[in-house]
Amino acid sequence: MQFPVRSGSPAGEATGCAIVPVFEKGSLTGAAQALDEACGGALSRLAEVGDASGKRGRTRLVDRLDGIEAERVLLVGCGKADGFDAKALYDAVSTAAGALRETGVQNATSYLSHGSNEGLDTYYAARITVAAASNSLY
Repeated sequence: MQFPVRSGSPAGEATGCAIVPVFEKGSLTGAAQALDEACGGALSRLAEVGDASGKRGRTRLVDRLDGIEAERVLLVGCGKADGFDAKALYDAVSTAAGALRETGVQNATSYLSHGSNEGLDTYYAARITVAAASNSLY
């Protein structure tokens, strides 16, 4: 398993699956918001009608959205935005890995750490992401 680190626009990232957080009340932030804008509001519409939940542990896999390079988008419910800390990040990555294990996705790009407001620096968020994904997939 490889964990490369990249930077760039979420909408322009060619990946098998973009993994983004959804918070309670359908709140999209950071990369999720950028993807939503690029695909004409498709993600926010899913949240508005209740097809994408911000409840912790819920997921919704969306296939082939116009305007973005990702083949799929996995929306991961992360609970309250103001409570998204290191443990919530670990749980969200574990949930995402479990959901993707049941699919044919060969590579994914996680934007889950972009939801953190608890002062997680990039290094610590990356360590949490690698640990959670590794533990969930092995």
